[in-house]
Amino acid sequence: RYSSETDAVVKSVAFDQDLNLYLTGTASGSTVTQKYSFSNATNSNELLQNQEISVFPNPCQDQFTVFFPNQGQPYALKLFAENGKLLFHRTHCSTQEQLVDTKGWPAGMYYYQLIAAEGLFSGKLIKQH
Repeated sequence: RYSSETDAVVKSVAFDQDLNLYLTGTASGSTVTQKYSFSNATNSNELLQNQEISVFPNPCQDQFTVFFPNQGQPYALKLFAENGKLLFHRTHCSTQEQLVDTKGWPAGMYYYQLIAAEGLFSGKLIKQH
């Protein structure tokens, strides 16, 4: 569940052997752990799709596009490094396509989250040089 509470703090980030992401944090005095699972698409012949979301190209080099037919409803987009570090966070996205610049990012595996009224959508992205 997406929370816009200003006192929410992430305390730890961890991955398990299946690459599920676990975020533990506090909000309003309570400790919460949230599990996120990711798609296993890993090459350019497989668009990362989670319901109606597409992330392409994958693998990418200097940029990629997130397509989400949001019908004008706002959503947020987050990208995490393989170690769980938040690298990119764009809030109040309102267009169906978001172009993300990855110049300067090292090659490797990244994880995206799209938070919308319909729910949380997530998947993997590969960055190549």
